[in-house]
Amino acid sequence: MRGLILALGVFIIIGEHISCVPVIEIEANKDVSFISYRVYHFFHSVEGINKHVSCKIDIDSTTDKIIGVSAKAEVDSFDSGNEARDKTAMKAIESDKFPAVAFQSDSIAYDSDTTISVLGKLTFHGVTKKITIPITIVPKTYETICDGSVRLDFDKFNVERPDLLFIPVGNTFIIRFHVVFDWHLQRQEQMRYENKKG
Repeated sequence: MRGLILALGVFIIIGEHISCVPVIEIEANKDVSFISYRVYHFFHSVEGINKHVSCKIDIDSTTDKIIGVSAKAEVDSFDSGNEARDKTAMKAIESDKFPAVAFQSDSIAYDSDTTISVLGKLTFHGVTKKITIPITIVPKTYETICDGSVRLDFDKFNVERPDLLFIPVGNTFIIRFHVVFDWHLQRQEQMRYENKKG
């Protein structure tokens, strides 16, 4: 009985320690961040850019490391520079039924101080798949830039490939992103707020 009580006490102490790890949530600067797609066609490739991406990261304030990532973008905000082509793409991915693409991390591994591998779930066209996204981190004085890309397949997400000039695009497409976090300034503000609460 005493052993059980001791074990429970240790469990509670460890749990409290874990729950007290200070995590800071930082939101991306939407003015300079974007996500893009690139599809490949028999005649040429096409790129669409979305400058209305919402992305957040969780920072462990004791280590300054990223421990969580989430992102979301409305699919009809992608712009390829051709309105008719965009309408065809939106019809193919059924944007009226599935208006957003979203990602939520499950775990993050640091390959080096400036490269991480983010394992998580990507939801696109109503289908959720586990993927790993390699990200390069570029730290600067007042901001941190995260760049990366991932190769995906339309058929894995039950998407009928859109036609360009009556010919379907290739099955593979690439998602690329450039996300900027003014996290040094945001962290200072959040820490000041937490200090006032304490």
